[in-house]
Amino acid sequence: MFLLPLRVFHFFASSTLLLIFVRIGQIAIPNSPQFAVSKRKYMAKVTRFFTRSGLYACGFYSIEYKHMKISDVDNTYPVNEKQAQDAPIVISNHVSWADIVLHMSTPESPSFLAKHSVEHYPIFGPTAKALQAIFVKRDNRDNKEGVMTQIKERIDLYKEKPQSIPKLIVFPEGTTSNGEYLISFKKGAFMHLNPVKIYAIKYTNKKFSPAFDALGIGKSFLFTLLQLKNSITVYDLGVFDPAYLNLKSEDDWTIYAEKVKSIMMKVLGVKSSELGYAEAVFYCDTIADVAKQQTPQSDKKE
Repeated sequence: MFLLPLRVFHFFASSTLLLIFVRIGQIAIPNSPQFAVSKRKYMAKVTRFFTRSGLYACGFYSIEYKHMKISDVDNTYPVNEKQAQDAPIVISNHVSWADIVLHMSTPESPSFLAKHSVEHYPIFGPTAKALQAIFVKRDNRDNKEGVMTQIKERIDLYKEKPQSIPKLIVFPEGTTSNGEYLISFKKGAFMHLNPVKIYAIKYTNKKFSPAFDALGIGKSFLFTLLQLKNSITVYDLGVFDPAYLNLKSEDDWTIYAEKVKSIMMKVLGVKSSELGYAEAVFYCDTIADVAKQQTPQSDKKE
């Protein structure tokens, strides 16, 4: 409890300074092709520094990175020089609010997909816009189609000018899970059959897990800060090139997604679930309804 005010101040100070320095970069560095690489480098360095500072404020004093080869996990994956060494899309399992902060502190410092409400968050919304996030209305089918188009455009831009535009991180589960399962993967990261960079993250806290179960972001954030030390292991699997799967069309994205999912499951030691975003919403709504029913009512004796 003694550390809590200091940690809250540190976290929001880091977030505010990130927004300030990102805005400075937007204003000071011209938005033109000849300055695009310089602008990208500046944004990446500023983002990595302040997001790592924010994680430190939350008790993530050290983050363990483990580099692994995909061929060590899946012996069917070929090892040759023709395999892609770079990818426009970064993917990861999604457990907590801390995931995005963590990934922004990695060398890729990617942009990200975020639910539409994030756009209106104080501090974080303007920062997300400045870092070229793509906002998703998950219950709007028309918006989903637009997001697929934006992902394709981002991929094409990255292929054209990889040094001047951030990679895009996509959480293929589409929502958070409890860290013990990988739920069904959605097609956004896979439908265009491009290589993807794979990270698998595992929270190894002894007492409190920051997993977004039904706790909500406020309580999850609070309890994370109240824990003296938080720990996380990040498995860096490198780039997965689907070329060897001989996929014929974009409709084969499910084969690609299942292969990647099986690799991540082996690394994390978790189980598979075919549940998805709709079931997660139903679950959280049900828990909320039960909690309301169990809330003691005020005395009505009179």
